[in-house]
Amino acid sequence: MQAAFGSEQAEAVARRAIFRYGQVKGRAGGPMRLPEDFVEHQMRPGRQEIFEKQVAERSPGRCEIRFRYCPLVEAWKRLGASEEELAQLCDIAMEGDHGMLSETPLQLRVPATLAKGEACCRLIVELRE
Repeated sequence: MQAAFGSEQAEAVARRAIFRYGQVKGRAGGPMRLPEDFVEHQMRPGRQEIFEKQVAERSPGRCEIRFRYCPLVEAWKRLGASEEELAQLCDIAMEGDHGMLSETPLQLRVPATLAKGEACCRLIVELRE
């Protein structure tokens, strides 16, 4: 059976799938109750170097991680993605991070991304209000 999707439907399917994948990763990664737990997960060897990550802020209620490089953004650029497409693809990919935290007391904010031309991606994790 062949399904015909419009671009909005395809995007919705992709977002749901990536969000659910993030939930699976979140469950497999162990309990995350504090922002520092997310930092520990993100800063494991290998992941830190690939994305050139650094911890910009670390406290019991709020942590910020900054990425200086994203292999996804670089690949999308090589494939000829426009600025608008880069921002959209990045936003879709971030569904995985939101999914990872969806079953925790944590929330994720992303005020800056490399895909939107910023100097770095800023991931801020805080306790839900």
